Amino acid sequence: MVTDAPLRGARVLVTGASGFIGGRLCRELEARGAEVHGVSRRPQPVRGAVRWWQTDLAVEGSARDLVARVRPDRVVHLASHVAGSRDRALVWPTIRDNLVATVHL
Repeated sequence: MVTDAPLRGARVLVTGASGFIGGRLCRELEARGAEVHGVSRRPQPVRGAVRWWQTDLAVEGSARDLVARVRPDRVVHLASHVAGSRDRALVWPTIRDNLVATVHL
């Protein structure tokens, strides 16, 4: 039997919360009683009870500052750079947004 008790009242930080999967996860976490904090690089409209934070996790110190302010019990890291092109110009943005941001977090 699955129970919502482990999430009820838990403070959960979701990176990539404005994306397709992140948005659905935020709604599910809210439904299970979690206090949800969403992170995006761009400003977000108010949706549900998600507390939105705008920051670029690839910038040195931004992840540390965010975690210090939110003080999450759990972190779900979904933020990423996704592109279907093979253009070499995408190599650095992909490394920056996927690897560097993850290391900072």
